[in-house]
Amino acid sequence: RAADSGLVLERPGESVVTRREVTPIAPGLTMTSFERLAGPGWIRGKVLVADLDTKGLSVDYLSSGKVTTRQGVTEMARGAGAVAAINGDYFDMNASEAPLGVGVSRAGGLIHAPVEGWNQAVTIGADGLARMAQVFLEGHAALPGGREATLSGVNTYGLPADGIGLFTPAWGDATRTHVAGGSTDIAEVELRDGKVTAVRDHPGAAVPEGATVLVGREAGARTLRELKTGDQVGVGYRPRASFGEVAVAVGGYQVLVADGVAQRTGENDAGELTARTAVGFSADNRRMYLVTIDGRQADSPGINLTDLAALMRDMGAHNALNLDGGGSATMAARLPGTGSAATVSHPSDNGGERAVANGLGLFSTPGSGTTKGFGLRPAQGVDTATRVFPGLHRTVRALPHDEAYGPVTAPEPATAWSTSTAAKATVQGHGLGAVVTGREPGTAEVAVTAPGAEGAVLPLTVLGPAVRITAGAEPIALDAAGATAHLTVTGYDALGHAAPVEATDVTVTGADGVAQATTADDGTIALKALADGTSATLTLTAGALRTSVAVTVGMTEKPFTDLVDAAAWKSGNDRAPGGSLTPALGHDNAQGLRLAYDFTHSTGTRGQYAIAPEGIVLPGQPRALTMWIEGDGNGAWPRIQYRTAAGVTANLDAPMVTWTGWRKVEFPVPAGVQYPLTFQRFRLMETSAARSYTGALTLADLRVKVAPDVDLPAQPRVTDPVVLTNGTVDDRPLRVAVMSDAQFIARNPDSDIVQAARRTLRDIAAAKPELLIIDGDFVDEAAPADFALARTLLDEFDQLTGRTVPWHYVPGNHEVMGPGTIDNFKAAFGDTTQVFDVKGTRFVTLNSSLGTLRAGGFDQIATLRTALDGAAKDPSVTGLLLFEHHPTRDPLPDQGSRLGDRKEAALVEQWLADFRAGGKSAAMVTGHVGAFHAQSIDGVPHLINGNSGKGPAAEPDRGGFTGWTMLGINPAAGRVTDPYAVPDDTSAWLRAETRARADTVDLNAPATLGLLETTPVSATFTQDGERTVPVAWPVTAQWGGTGVHIGTAATAPLGTVAAYDPATRTLTGLRPGSATLSVTVGGVKAEQPLTVGSLPACTTAVRGKHSSLAITSGVTCLQGASIDGPVLVQPGAALVALDSTVAGPLSARGAGALVLSDTTVSGPVAVTATTGTTAILRSQVSGPLHLALNAGGTLLAGTTVRGPLDCTGNTPAPVGGGGLANTVNGPKSGQCAKL
Repeated sequence: RAADSGLVLERPGESVVTRREVTPIAPGLTMTSFERLAGPGWIRGKVLVADLDTKGLSVDYLSSGKVTTRQGVTEMARGAGAVAAINGDYFDMNASEAPLGVGVSRAGGLIHAPVEGWNQAVTIGADGLARMAQVFLEGHAALPGGREATLSGVNTYGLPADGIGLFTPAWGDATRTHVAGGSTDIAEVELRDGKVTAVRDHPGAAVPEGATVLVGREAGARTLRELKTGDQVGVGYRPRASFGEVAVAVGGYQVLVADGVAQRTGENDAGELTARTAVGFSADNRRMYLVTIDGRQADSPGINLTDLAALMRDMGAHNALNLDGGGSATMAARLPGTGSAATVSHPSDNGGERAVANGLGLFSTPGSGTTKGFGLRPAQGVDTATRVFPGLHRTVRALPHDEAYGPVTAPEPATAWSTSTAAKATVQGHGLGAVVTGREPGTAEVAVTAPGAEGAVLPLTVLGPAVRITAGAEPIALDAAGATAHLTVTGYDALGHAAPVEATDVTVTGADGVAQATTADDGTIALKALADGTSATLTLTAGALRTSVAVTVGMTEKPFTDLVDAAAWKSGNDRAPGGSLTPALGHDNAQGLRLAYDFTHSTGTRGQYAIAPEGIVLPGQPRALTMWIEGDGNGAWPRIQYRTAAGVTANLDAPMVTWTGWRKVEFPVPAGVQYPLTFQRFRLMETSAARSYTGALTLADLRVKVAPDVDLPAQPRVTDPVVLTNGTVDDRPLRVAVMSDAQFIARNPDSDIVQAARRTLRDIAAAKPELLIIDGDFVDEAAPADFALARTLLDEFDQLTGRTVPWHYVPGNHEVMGPGTIDNFKAAFGDTTQVFDVKGTRFVTLNSSLGTLRAGGFDQIATLRTALDGAAKDPSVTGLLLFEHHPTRDPLPDQGSRLGDRKEAALVEQWLADFRAGGKSAAMVTGHVGAFHAQSIDGVPHLINGNSGKGPAAEPDRGGFTGWTMLGINPAAGRVTDPYAVPDDTSAWLRAETRARADTVDLNAPATLGLLETTPVSATFTQDGERTVPVAWPVTAQWGGTGVHIGTAATAPLGTVAAYDPATRTLTGLRPGSATLSVTVGGVKAEQPLTVGSLPACTTAVRGKHSSLAITSGVTCLQGASIDGPVLVQPGAALVALDSTVAGPLSARGAGALVLSDTTVSGPVAVTATTGTTAILRSQVSGPLHLALNAGGTLLAGTTVRGPLDCTGNTPAPVGGGGLANTVNGPKSGQCAKL
């Protein structure tokens, strides 16, 4: 078995491997799959490592069987029985299709010789060693009269001048005319059994079986014309190499590594990124490295030859050769337990795997077909499928293989399944499949074994209990009846860990007549459309959790404007004067609009616009907008500006206009928007400072793609508790202020935005944090004057704080907006990346100003990795905060404000999660979105600061307000002992207090409230005279007042009149009395007095100690009184006891009212025939409690009864309320049996 040890795939400081998986293919052969990030970008690749000393492992030439007939690598491998294969040589594409270099097979010898100068090859010698070598043709034709002619080629598509080439039936059907390189002086001789059978002036058809053909040009042609039918001609040829006999060879071209030295190819290191195939050899020639790199794809653009050479050398190649790449680059392999090879790379041709001229195959002696081991994987093929929630299930499957990793042909093995700890997870096996049930959070292993076989183990993680499920925000659009789709339900625990929820754990309702829902083999929900033109909202239930998803069947296109009013459309621009908008002839002679633009006047973001008169309300619920665009090929960015029903303005995006002529273009509508939508304008944009050009487009045939109308379910809101809804972080040992997205310009130094930025800085200075982070987009256009104004504002801040609050400025995209580079920022503020520690917390600031971290220099990726590793090892550090401008995820529907490289975003999330799993807390703090938000991902809070100057981009109830954030950190709580256990306080280490800017605050609360009555309470505040924002997450407020507990009613201390719960925004009356509820936002306060209970006024007040009490008339109120003996309430009298104690029994018969609140009675209590309110609230009764025949309403809540509880004949029956549970130690009977 080939070892993966020592396979170096990254260089410290220059690249980082983010994913690596080793798969055994055969004895002595492994496949390493990897993903790597470096300065030029991402690459995704595969490396076959073959130890040629392994018995039964061999290498051979692969082809279709004909030199000029191409075939896919996978098909070649399957046809030959190879366990793995790669593509081989460059070839004469779209002509003869013949390879350029040599081809030698073990059985057929020399199949084709190289064209002149194409002698480099991958070879296997007769000695079994693999080498990079030059291979030449050694061949001649013995002619009559003792003459001899040298052969210039064998099945070679191009002959040199004056040359003679030999062709066999292996050449195939391609014409041989062009092998003369355009020469008209050509002759051909056909040979059979060593004799000339034909002499022709032009090459004939395919070479017949049993025959060979000599083709000559110029002098070679004259030599062949001298031959006559029947002449004896002998031919001989062989491949020649310096090391000796060649057993296998496939041609290549560029030498990548020679004698341990990586070669520089002359390619531009910043360009020529494409897919590649290469083969390397160890110094002793006993190991081969067969490599494919995916290319021309968004997540793997490819690699240039210089970097490929370095990679080959680093992984262990002493010599290495580049083979055909681009769309040809392909690897196939037989995965363990499967019967034949399959494509394992990602070919870049649009049609999938490209047919190629030849390849290299690896072969292994077949095994016994009996089970010797297993591969073990979850049924669902996603990374998070190795997780499961407590009480839910995960299906895993075992694939058996024999000792050669081949398929098992013997009877299915008798498997035994187990888990490493039944306390975490249990398993029930069914042959080659099993179902794991999660039990408690933590890690566990599921194992499968069989007699005579090596067992397999799959690590699993049991997460915390699922607290929410989702099925994605996008509606499921099925094209027509019979169409299918797979739906995955994803669950999340309280720490933001995600895992798929299997279909067997989900109940689907609401699909009747629209779609059929079944369980797919991979555990997802399979949907099949039943009828065109239908729609439904499916409800998905897993235990107590529920989510919904819309399903539609069928799609139509409808025009939303015919542009008959084209002349009424207006032209507009930003930083692009000189453009115009005029009516024009459109696609298919329809009415169109011609948009001319001039992007030469500025280096900032420029735009030219076609503005619709009054806006156009779009019909239905469009999933996309389409239009025909006559492109000019300049590469400008087309966008559509629209407004949602909620009043939010956003954009739809389409690809850059890199084409010329007419093309239909689609602008997808994101999920989650609120319909109807209003089309406002077409925008043509240029964001690059380096590009300057003019041009014109024509637009026509504007349409919407509309599915059947459906009630789009509201997407569940994630309200992460890391953001306080009530209180402050003033008590935290480390407080960090965060502001971002002011976006002011020096041209307007007295603007509202500048004043907002100044106000924010004044507020921060007054709050006296330990430090301030400006998290990007402080300025708007990044001109030197803008940074000078920024410096002025920060100097003012320093004066306010006496320079006691250090600040750190993190660049955002507007710090490069005008010039397109970070140079102006660096000249004004210095380094763009910083690492520093404050009070046991490591701070890392990174530069995402160009939309990704890598664009700001790969060195900061390395900086982040080093900072994480260092913080993990440093005993003085308990947590890490990462600041950059762009978040990894955008919570708004259009998803337009996030890191542009999605793999980079996932990498950052993974690194932070891994850091936390290692035992210390981590969080990420960003801006850019134009909304306040927070969401924990794999235990790591990801906070987004809203705008601190410029207006927000989200609805007010979705974080769309202006302000700043104060982070409160408790370094002592930073260590994480169990990354998957949900702690009692998930925010013990970090809390965020949003500081909204409020002009006025309005509190909507009742003036009166009944006992145990719970009612909603709301509050709003205004900003900038135009925005009303609800006081709800993610707004942090300070709720308070007098006589009001802030929190749940169950946690209210005795004596509290009412309780307000900010989490549910409800107010509950707890006892009779008066109170005041207040709320403060941004330093502005609003109050509401309230009265709880409508009891009669006290006629007698009793305080202090008394031996007993008899109440004969009126309303007696015990207020903090202590009665050592019995209390008797006579008919018609009333008792209200607050905060009191009664040592003796308490009895009331026919009373007008009886209320006990926060009162303790040591003896029995009997209340019968009360005509008014009977209420025993948050009190304690030591003896039996008897409630009978009370007619005015009976309330019993939050009370402890240490004896029996009996309720009989009360009208209405006794009730609880307020979320206050009763505790009864004795038996319960009658109407209170279930109270």
